[in-house]
Amino acid sequence: MTNQPVKRSQTLRLVFLTLVNDRVARSLINCILPYIVVRFHLSGLMLGLIMASITLTSAVSAPIAGRLSDRCGRRKTLLGCLGISTVGMSIFGFASTVPALFTGRLVDGIGGGSEATSEAVIADITPRKDQTKTFGLVAMASVIGLIVGPGLGGLFASLNVRLPVWIASIMLFLNVILIAAGFQETRRSDSPKQPFALVERSWPKLIGFA
Repeated sequence: MTNQPVKRSQTLRLVFLTLVNDRVARSLINCILPYIVVRFHLSGLMLGLIMASITLTSAVSAPIAGRLSDRCGRRKTLLGCLGISTVGMSIFGFASTVPALFTGRLVDGIGGGSEATSEAVIADITPRKDQTKTFGLVAMASVIGLIVGPGLGGLFASLNVRLPVWIASIMLFLNVILIAAGFQETRRSDSPKQPFALVERSWPKLIGFA
């Protein structure tokens, strides 16, 4: 919690960069799905369940992250979510069994509350009349990730099929460093626990790009 003024433009740039990194990292692995199917002899149903498992835990973690964000602050919650995502992606990258693949995706999804927390940060520092426009940064970050991620993933996979997952893990870890080094807490200690309600009500939308 803080009572110190927060530099809005700097915080928005940092949040946007973090979201872009997150979305690019998650999109990198799309191009290696055929390799995963062949290596682990997966049926279409099993692959679908593995890839959908991240959405399941994201659906659960988003509102929980909201509560934690109100109680513990945005910075701690972001660091926790991003750290968990890094661990999940690493487990997925080094998986040698199907249960390990599931575990990696499930753990990664637990860190999915970072997007909801990012929206809470935007609500903290943006005047109400400008919030709709500023929330567009979240959608823009997702679009950039969906465009850039698969292309880069294909390039990395041409060098080594596991490289996209390793790069994704590194990008997620870089997000942890970015927030740890440059993010200033935006939730004021005297603020009511209401701003996050907007994010909590919209959590199905927030996990749409998980």
